[in-house]
Amino acid sequence: MASHYDVLIIGGGTAGIMTAAQLRRKRKDLRIAIIDPSKDHWYQPACTLVAGNAFSMKDTRRDEASAMPPGVGLIRQHASVFEPEANTVRTQEGRAYTYGHLVVAPGIQMNIDDLPGLREALATDKVCSNHIDPEKTRHVMTAFKGGVGEKKTPDAFVKACERFIYVENLDVQEAGAGAAASTSGKERGKRTDSTAKARPAKLSQNAELMRKLRKAFNIAKGEEEEASLSLIGQALRRLDPGFDPRSYGHASLSALVNALKDQLETRREEKGNTVMVRFRG
Repeated sequence: MASHYDVLIIGGGTAGIMTAAQLRRKRKDLRIAIIDPSKDHWYQPACTLVAGNAFSMKDTRRDEASAMPPGVGLIRQHASVFEPEANTVRTQEGRAYTYGHLVVAPGIQMNIDDLPGLREALATDKVCSNHIDPEKTRHVMTAFKGGVGEKKTPDAFVKACERFIYVENLDVQEAGAGAAASTSGKERGKRTDSTAKARPAKLSQNAELMRKLRKAFNIAKGEEEEASLSLIGQALRRLDPGFDPRSYGHASLSALVNALKDQLETRREEKGNTVMVRFRG
């Protein structure tokens, strides 16, 4: 095994592997190696999908060696000492590696004991974390029947995304009305036993939903009095990347619009099969 590399990367997670792959794609002559002691590579971005029952946990694991981009070396050791003045990294195994450029991407370390009581809370069936056990998150969310839950994702973060999907929507099936159909946005942040069991209000009585739909409709319609469903959907995504028909109990925007027949009417154009929407009255 060589002891000098043009680029040495600490960490064989997604960040380290993607960096190596992009560098090799641009410069195939670069000598690149990744230092990581792990035998397993876990694709952590998929943990949220696991929690939402949209992905299998076993499918997030690969052999670390098989995840290496072609032409990139894997040094299965523990980086322990950095000597930047000598462009050197030393490992716990007693080896020294020199480099032209160093990339440090070791990932996060879960220090749950830094927050008093967290370890004990995680031992219960009420507290979970995607970073620790996304399968438990799925079970906790499935078992949740009532109480109060608050969404803490800052609006600025949601709006910075091209599309933002709440975990609980990943496994939503078409359910017609229902408790979720009468909540959205800030209202979605809380759910109580009484609202879960109460007879749901009409979707059209949800002022926030209707405000968003009206605004998206006005953007999509231009000078016409109707707009295509697809353009309304695009406008909704621009207005609110977190907008999701599943938050209202419907699997698609088309189904949501059909559930609002007291406020909206639709027609299908013969040419192109485009669905057109207009507000009643």
